[in-house]
Amino acid sequence: SPTTITFPTQGSLITTITPITVTVESGSDKVSCRLSLNGIFIEEDFSAPYEFSAPPLDSLADGNYNLQANCFDSNNQQTSDLIAFEVNTPGMPDYSQDFNDLLPADAGDTADDSELENDGWVFFGSALKPAEDPNGYFQYGSYEGIGGAPNNEGGAFSGVNVDGEDPSGNQFLNVFANYNQSERCDVTGVDASGNATCDTSVDPTAVVDTDWQIKATVYLELGIISTADSGKTVTFDFDARRPDDGSAVGVSCVSPCTAAAFIRTIDPSNGYATTNNINLDTSAIALGTWQSYSLRLDLNNLEGQILDFGFENVNRGYDNSSVNYDNVSISFSPTPSAFATSITAPTQGSVIATGTPITVLVESGTDKVSCSLLLNNILIEEDF
Repeated sequence: SPTTITFPTQGSLITTITPITVTVESGSDKVSCRLSLNGIFIEEDFSAPYEFSAPPLDSLADGNYNLQANCFDSNNQQTSDLIAFEVNTPGMPDYSQDFNDLLPADAGDTADDSELENDGWVFFGSALKPAEDPNGYFQYGSYEGIGGAPNNEGGAFSGVNVDGEDPSGNQFLNVFANYNQSERCDVTGVDASGNATCDTSVDPTAVVDTDWQIKATVYLELGIISTADSGKTVTFDFDARRPDDGSAVGVSCVSPCTAAAFIRTIDPSNGYATTNNINLDTSAIALGTWQSYSLRLDLNNLEGQILDFGFENVNRGYDNSSVNYDNVSISFSPTPSAFATSITAPTQGSVIATGTPITVLVESGTDKVSCSLLLNNILIEEDF
């Protein structure tokens, strides 16, 4: 019988995270088979079924490859057809979460404590004195694979809550300040431990110190941007509201009282510097009414950087800080050409009343020097 490579098949597309085991079929008269990758011998197997998983097959970079097997009996060798395949880095997966399948926070039950952590949510916190150090003192938190965002009703950072006003029992993510932060102080300068100086180890001369700002961040670290993500736009959609139960950010608080959603990219090769920080301010969104929001970022020239999505707030004292979020969706799509030319008004299929003056709007790239407009294929105007 002929010698045939049965996996991978001709023209296969294999992701870089997939270990490859090459399988070869040949006659029972064969005593061994050898496998070559791009013409270079990598492994020999002396017993059927012939399977090859040498280390070179586990670490193939993006590119095009070919395989060929040579199987031997006592007198001859038999060569398989050349099998060509491609290896490609997978792009980041889409993500969606409506929080309805997670156990809601319950202070009297530990079964729900890891619900957000198990879904990939992590947290980060810091005590800030912007005038002294914009990066903040006392930075702490969790990272992907190391700890996770807490699921609690109060105290610190986050929790899955049930909407008591919604008959369907809708659940959502509640993000709030870290009220357990010891460096937090109220308007009189008293901290969580009852001390009149928020932190004498940092500022030993302070008597009343109300400069501390506490930042609490709850986010998803989706992964490392790869070449497969280049040329794509990531869209971060979510619903949000400020709760109308008196706990919302901006309600009876002393500035700063801010909240935001964000997309961020972090560059590990540059000291983990933030290279993009796309923010949407949620400090003053509607009380009690869900509204939909969206953020976008083009991922060109960001290979090797970390992609984060999430929510944060900054305040001081023990002021209100809650913002509710729901129907979180992260999706990837091809980036429209930056230099595409499109008519934005009137839109396709518009009905315009006779006698109505029409202003046609055209968008195009900044490389253009002029645009011409045709009506029924007749030039009517050029704009420079």
